[in-house]
Amino acid sequence: MIYAVSNLQGCYEKYKEILEEIEFSKKDLLFVLGDIVDGGEDGIKILFDMMLHENIFPILGDHDYIAYEIMAGIEKETKKDISSPLSTELAERCQMWTESGGEPTLDAFSRLAADDRSAILEYLEEFTLYEEVEANGKEFVLAHNMPADFISGDSLEDFTADEILSGEINYNKNYFPGKILVTAHDETREIGARDGKIFKKGSNVAINCGVFYGGFLAAYCLDTGKEFYVNAD
Repeated sequence: MIYAVSNLQGCYEKYKEILEEIEFSKKDLLFVLGDIVDGGEDGIKILFDMMLHENIFPILGDHDYIAYEIMAGIEKETKKDISSPLSTELAERCQMWTESGGEPTLDAFSRLAADDRSAILEYLEEFTLYEEVEANGKEFVLAHNMPADFISGDSLEDFTADEILSGEINYNKNYFPGKILVTAHDETREIGARDGKIFKKGSNVAINCGVFYGGFLAAYCLDTGKEFYVNAD
């Protein structure tokens, strides 16, 4: 089976619970639609676990993107001596990031050995901006967000990470005729899902159910359309 989850946001225990809920095995594929880090304490821990699975495929979210840029900048400026002072520009960006949820990620990254920090950065570099998947005769496009000025018929290949991740999803829009678009940027409670669960409208499926904010962690099976949930504590 092929599954999609999103917005783990450092919630390691919920990540492990949803894998158990879907009975995830080596025969399955799992796409993680971004925002793995920031918010909760264990984003780095989740990344290390994901790295062990050849059948887990990460897609870039805005939190992952910002985390990578700043952590890579720190490594470059300090020449891997994480305690060295930063430039004013990077220090300001780092402060903004930590104030918007990145502090646990930076703390965990800073405690890693140099080789482990390099491994995390190399893994983040492998994240894709989107994936196209076929399951049970249906075609899907999986992405964290969509460019604000995307027109039906456009290709996501023509957009940068900034354009995609800073975009806005219109759930009345048929982005890819004949395909189902699965996204994760907007929390479903904010776009019309009164029960806080997966939101579906037309050819759009939104799966960010806000586990870090007291909602659910959801998994969506592309083959069957079945939904799986674990509750936030």
